[in-house]
Amino acid sequence: MRLIRWIYTVPPRLRSLFRRHRVEQELDEELQFHLDRAMEDGLERGMAADEARRAAMQSLQGMEQRKEECRDQWGVRTIDGVAQDVRYALRTLRKSPAFALVAIGSLALGIGANTAVFSLMDVLLIRPLAVAQPERLSLISLADTAHPDRPQYSFTYPLFLQLQERNRAYSGVFGWWSRNVQTPEAGNMVFLRGVYASGNYFDALGMRPAIGTAFGPDDDHTAGGKNGPVAVISDAFWTRKYARNPAALGQAIVINGVPVTITGVMPAGFFGAQVGSAPDIWMPLNLVRTVGDDAKCLDSPSCWFLSVMGRLRPGITEERARADLRAISRASMEATLRPGMRADRKAGYLARIFAAEAGRAGSNPLRRQVGSPLRVLMGLVGLVLLIACANLANLLTARASARFREVGVRLAMGAGRARIVRQFLTESMALAAAGAAGGWLFAVWSTRVLVDVLSTTDNPVQL
Repeated sequence: MRLIRWIYTVPPRLRSLFRRHRVEQELDEELQFHLDRAMEDGLERGMAADEARRAAMQSLQGMEQRKEECRDQWGVRTIDGVAQDVRYALRTLRKSPAFALVAIGSLALGIGANTAVFSLMDVLLIRPLAVAQPERLSLISLADTAHPDRPQYSFTYPLFLQLQERNRAYSGVFGWWSRNVQTPEAGNMVFLRGVYASGNYFDALGMRPAIGTAFGPDDDHTAGGKNGPVAVISDAFWTRKYARNPAALGQAIVINGVPVTITGVMPAGFFGAQVGSAPDIWMPLNLVRTVGDDAKCLDSPSCWFLSVMGRLRPGITEERARADLRAISRASMEATLRPGMRADRKAGYLARIFAAEAGRAGSNPLRRQVGSPLRVLMGLVGLVLLIACANLANLLTARASARFREVGVRLAMGAGRARIVRQFLTESMALAAAGAAGGWLFAVWSTRVLVDVLSTTDNPVQL
């Protein structure tokens, strides 16, 4: 029964809401029809024309009253009232431009500053990596026993291989090196944001390409494995260069003068294990020997360049993983000692141990540099928003006092207190909406400014 009732009531209400002029015209025609019939009945009973019209009007008990009753039956009176309140609020604010500009500007400044700072905090400190089970990831570092509070987040390639081989707590330990590369485009050389990653990089992150296949351990060789040098590109780069054409798979892209075959395209929104970056292309780590301009780094025990993370095995906790890393630290260090190292440097080298911390939010050098300042800045802009809201409340209170006579007149004309309160709330909502819109514009601009301030050539920040 309720469904049938909705079928009969909802369409007329929607029609009266979205085709108001036509419905009002039909209402006028219908009431005029009843008035004409009543006048004809009076004329047939021998009344004069004026008397017949007066009697017809009396029988309807007022045309406008009947119209109001019909409008009440349409069930859109509340929406009409809200629309009237919005129009009146806009007219009132337009008559007080100074008040409106101060109120909207205060809100826009507070909302925009908070939105911009929180957007940066969300990317750098809060948001987890867009990978499978990010809570199972650990960010691995080197800690000096004399200064455990100052970890080092870069590894040499020989030390990384020792960690991969000796660890028992992680199902996969992977490393990567962010490095800009060059490719020819339209006759010019353009830079791409590149990442050299170990062969188990995508498997350990639990990610698969949207189309095609990713490279694996078999491709992480000097010559690129059996298929030669291969690479995986980002969705943004695929869109920009290949217009999302699936035929891009299998094509060769020249990187630093070396043809590299594209085997896959990663899903949109995937940026790897480093937060705030937006790589265009991922290549196997060992391609540094042929594609990169720092080939000697892979064999050097003194070239610290690799960022390293690991995925915990099922059932292994973070504490147990740290204990396992400490247990294998000295043997791994001894295996990578440089021949002829001085005794004091050797002692300092062997004093380092592997350390781990939660890696759900990925790796980012900016987190360690600006994490604490960002939290302080968030508190400050929150205070700015609180002050803006307090100032706006005082302005609205003073404005309400100045409108005492207006409220008195409306009460005397029959307006209910609830309607007046609703009108004031509507004006406040109009100010809030305008302030939010201005805050959004200010946040877009200020976020770009913050990103430009934090970005460097070697470490550009991407929100």
